Amino acid sequence: MILGYQETTQVMGVTATLTVHALDAPRLVRVGQDLLSRYEQLWSRFLPHSDITRLNNACGKTIDVDTETTDLIATMIAAHNETGGLFNPTLLPLQHQHGDSRSLTSVAVCSIPGTAHSWESLDGIMFNSPTSVSLPRDMTLDAGGIAKGFAADRVAQSLMQLGATSVSVNVGGDVRIMNSDESTHDWNFDVCDTQGITSWSTVSLRQGAIATSSMNARHRDNIGPTQHLFSRHDTVSEVATCSVITVNATWAEIWTKLLFFSNDLHNDIQKRDLAALIVDTDGNVYFSDKWKEYTL
Repeated sequence: MILGYQETTQVMGVTATLTVHALDAPRLVRVGQDLLSRYEQLWSRFLPHSDITRLNNACGKTIDVDTETTDLIATMIAAHNETGGLFNPTLLPLQHQHGDSRSLTSVAVCSIPGTAHSWESLDGIMFNSPTSVSLPRDMTLDAGGIAKGFAADRVAQSLMQLGATSVSVNVGGDVRIMNSDESTHDWNFDVCDTQGITSWSTVSLRQGAIATSSMNARHRDNIGPTQHLFSRHDTVSEVATCSVITVNATWAEIWTKLLFFSNDLHNDIQKRDLAALIVDTDGNVYFSDKWKEYTL
């Protein structure tokens, strides 16, 4: 008998909810949680032995990393190029300048060289082998939101390969949905404000992903910045909240960052045929035509 099983856990600084339909659904949920914990160990900027922290403090030296890390960094480069630099993973020094240097879930503090600065180009990142990477001296990377989408995709794919018929992997608002050919299950989601009070839209997905990002930082006990998205050019975004539906959670997350800092928001949505929901800083809600294809 196919059973549905769900568990919620704290990982990667956010709440992650895994829902699995399978004969052994509880076991697969635990497998998924273990994978998320592994990705946190690889990519957290607050863990001193993570691949990201070691790269950020390597001063240009080549560092041995996991193959999943090289895949993630390659995706960062692709995202940077595809968005014309609006997705920029080198802004960690700017985040530190605004007070975003401590963990939301522990006493850990992110450490980077004092000479680190943001970069316009990622061309200096070198892949010396499938398991070794070097960054230019004074470049740092923040996996941030893209790591959550990337992890959601990898976990969902792994659980399907292990026999799940339908999965939903939600990592801090980056949600990946997968169904087997035999499954008839559809997943419905309310897209709400950050307090979960106002529902702007209800959508249904059978395959694909949805990511939601907000300009406001998560709760920091009045310490640190009031926002957690920054532009190298001090761009002031008119977007308060953005949701995107696309084929996977990695690119859904990437497209939200493009739309936050786009100079021509509606053109970028139309050019890429994005299913997007935008809430501006005045509270006005906009739905793209593609988004309406998913609404109930």
